[in-house]
Amino acid sequence: MAPPGANPDVVTTLSQVKLQIKPNGRFDLFYNAFPTSGNVQINGQQATLSVTDTIDRSANENPTKLSEMYGTLKLTGQKDGSILFSDSKDPKNAPTRLLRTATKG
Repeated sequence: MAPPGANPDVVTTLSQVKLQIKPNGRFDLFYNAFPTSGNVQINGQQATLSVTDTIDRSANENPTKLSEMYGTLKLTGQKDGSILFSDSKDPKNAPTRLLRTATKG
């Protein structure tokens, strides 16, 4: 819930989660208003995202800093075709339901 008087455009941007899984085992993620990318490890109906790159070049040079900034990011496939996205560092500790969208390429 947005605080009273919050700019709705900022609230919308902060609440967006966009994820693209690539065939080469990499991902692009827009989350908490920041673009990141990294590696995907898939195990059955679950996947773990490991962030390796952000817009902050100094963080990219230090994998420990990245793991501190980004907790465990997990995906869990659901029977209805959606995916639950969870972040171990999310203070609400509530998964976000992602809906799949077909893309070209």
